[in-house]
Amino acid sequence: MTSYLYDSAYLDTVQRLFEATKRRSYELLCVLPTDRIFDIGCGNGKDAVALAEMGATVLGIDCHAEFLQDAARLARSDQRLRFLHSDAECIDCPEESADKIRFDRVFQHLKNPTGVLSEAKRLLKPGGLCQFVDIDYFGMTIFSCDTGLERAVVDSIARERIPNAHNVRALPAMLADCGFVVTGIEVHPFVVEDYSTAKYLIRFDTVVDQLLRRGEITTTQYGEWQRYEEASGAMFRLVIPLIIIMAYKP
Repeated sequence: MTSYLYDSAYLDTVQRLFEATKRRSYELLCVLPTDRIFDIGCGNGKDAVALAEMGATVLGIDCHAEFLQDAARLARSDQRLRFLHSDAECIDCPEESADKIRFDRVFQHLKNPTGVLSEAKRLLKPGGLCQFVDIDYFGMTIFSCDTGLERAVVDSIARERIPNAHNVRALPAMLADCGFVVTGIEVHPFVVEDYSTAKYLIRFDTVVDQLLRRGEITTTQYGEWQRYEEASGAMFRLVIPLIIIMAYKP
């Protein structure tokens, strides 16, 4: 389902960084005790646990067995929560068995997003909600004095490091094509002021080195980027836009 770019520790860092949007996404799901929620691409299970604690019955689904081992430890003996090792395009669950489905930072990785949407539609009950939380990598801002440098870095991340990042912007149209009805889109910008944190999240150092080797930025631009590293919080600002899309199956 995904390209394997991160580990469980990375997911924990992102969970803390985007905590406000996580809370808002749970709120938008309007979790009820009668809900059966599928968290597809659940990673190490933190969101699935939170939803189960709100009273829902939750199935966390992921294609990475390592993440699910961590998730299982979180679940303990909670009867409302279980995990399934599966690809998102073919999930061994009956049709119309979910009241709500949630995807968190999944579509940026998918090679066949329409296949995953078709499977989600099969699994959802009529009137069921589908939620997508994802990063718009093309919309990231670095606040560089050199807009050419900024654009080169952002485009390299969105087109090469996350080669399916374009799926996020295409989601509303893909949802409509698959028969979903989009009911709302929210954008949540997060500001990262510490360069070391930004480098850990995005691996800017690797990206900028590659751009210099390929001649896509100049040595002067490379020097400006190095000044970001040295100054860190004094001059570095990264804005990461998270998008929440809500849709339902008619």
